[in-house]
Amino acid sequence: MPGRPDKLASPSEDVVARSTTDGRVTLLAAPELAEALVARGLLRDVPLSAIDGAQPSRFAGRGRPVLLEVAGNRLVAKSMRRGGLFGRLLGDRFLGDGRARRLVGLQRELEAGGIATPRFAFARVRRGAGGLVRLDAGTYELAGALDGAAFLESRPPRSQRRAAVRAAARVVRALHDAGVEHADLNVKNLLVRAGPPLEAFVIDLEKSRRARPLARAAAVRNLARLLRSAEKLGLLGAALARTDLVRFVRAYGGGDWRSWFAAARRRHRALAPLHRIGWALRGRAAVTSS
Repeated sequence: MPGRPDKLASPSEDVVARSTTDGRVTLLAAPELAEALVARGLLRDVPLSAIDGAQPSRFAGRGRPVLLEVAGNRLVAKSMRRGGLFGRLLGDRFLGDGRARRLVGLQRELEAGGIATPRFAFARVRRGAGGLVRLDAGTYELAGALDGAAFLESRPPRSQRRAAVRAAARVVRALHDAGVEHADLNVKNLLVRAGPPLEAFVIDLEKSRRARPLARAAAVRNLARLLRSAEKLGLLGAALARTDLVRFVRAYGGGDWRSWFAAARRRHRALAPLHRIGWALRGRAAVTSS
């Protein structure tokens, strides 16, 4: 179906929009990829997995990420999905395209600000009955990168692990300094590329919130969430030593690192019992249903 060129009304002027003639599908794309994405079939009203040549990505997570080859580039794309109660009711359907447009604007702003995050490739809106829409997003693949958990579980040399911990702390601090509270900051949403040079990136910015400046309480929430994910994944005391936690917070907090460490640990300890109960219940439910 032919596309209709347009400029996206967005804080990012370097994003181009293409729509089907009936307006049911809209593609918001990086200018260098727009025509190739249309030719690749991204204006068809089909799931990402049905795009010709789509392959499962090695990265797990909500939305079933896929790999797409477009104009000689490898892209990682996924469908946006709701969490919580609304996720059970609506799944991958949303009441409008606001989440996709906000993600595009945030992604472009962070790239312009030098935050280490994968380059924006596209977002897609598929409109259905009753005003509900389905949303997809794609970024350029970071070749050779592993999610933080996979990197730690690979048992890298101690010097490399320490460098990765510091790099991850710096990218989280840069994100917070840019006013962004990550909606799901966890070990798997920090990617590590061994290099050299070793690099860390933050991914999965969907639903993230921005406030300038970011309140300290919001930053502490993020740090506690990150610590909680390390516990949930069984990394603490095994692939990730206590000294690594100190190393992370020192790289994050600088001269004020002790107060950051204390605040994050207090929040983690206050909420940990509830989360552990939830993890246990979900584990039992999974065993029962298998």
